[in-house]
Amino acid sequence: NNGYSDDQVKVIYKRPTDLSLLRDVPISCNLCICDVLDDGLLSSGMIPAVKHALDQLLLPDAIVMPSSATLYAQAVEIRTPSIDGLDLSAIDSYRFHPTYTCGVDFTTDAYTALSAPMQVFTFDMLMPPESSEKQILDVTFSKRGKFNAILFWYDLTLIDDITLSTNPMRDENLPSSMRAAIQFMPGQIAVNDGIVLPVTCAHNTVGIHFSVEDAEYDHVSKRDASFPKYHFHMLRDEGRLAAYADAIERQIGKIKANGDQARVLDIGTG
Repeated sequence: NNGYSDDQVKVIYKRPTDLSLLRDVPISCNLCICDVLDDGLLSSGMIPAVKHALDQLLLPDAIVMPSSATLYAQAVEIRTPSIDGLDLSAIDSYRFHPTYTCGVDFTTDAYTALSAPMQVFTFDMLMPPESSEKQILDVTFSKRGKFNAILFWYDLTLIDDITLSTNPMRDENLPSSMRAAIQFMPGQIAVNDGIVLPVTCAHNTVGIHFSVEDAEYDHVSKRDASFPKYHFHMLRDEGRLAAYADAIERQIGKIKANGDQARVLDIGTG
């Protein structure tokens, strides 16, 4: 119990939106800590949780932590690299998912930035949104490329000057458990330096979405449910791939040294 008595700390096994005053929370609180966060910011239910707490469980002058969140986005091009001389670019035709995808550190060589970062939405946790919001950003492209994804991240203000950020271009205050997120476009769009493309940014209380209306795609990605989105991260994991390549090469060498021929069964994902 880390030195706290049951009178000081109470653990309740319920969703935040199911908590009731008196039955679950014995007294109205003056501080609400809502660490219901993920890489996509809203997808874990932070907005409904905070709104329920403000309406039902907190004093009128209570503090909510985090106090605000600001969302940023950037148009990027993502390509699967060649690994050990193998051209894996065919996998790029499957780069689509209806929601954001994440799970890897987006280092500078993992994507090509095609535009400057843009501020998209700001959320005040003392006045959380109750409905959807949509706006159109005119994205000015600064480089020639194939626009196929939106990289997005957020800055959190916990209180005063204490902040956290999932900005992949920052070195400070980067939480190791949260990263920038990627949403793939339905296909790829050829862009050049100086062109402007309207990108629709929308959110409801549990998600964020980016789209391009009337886009002229070079090709539309294949929507294959049998191709999980985390496989893209596996293809970027050069350390993992190098370890497997070394291990396979060593064992095949042993087989050949014994005068036999390698007959390999791969029951994974290749």
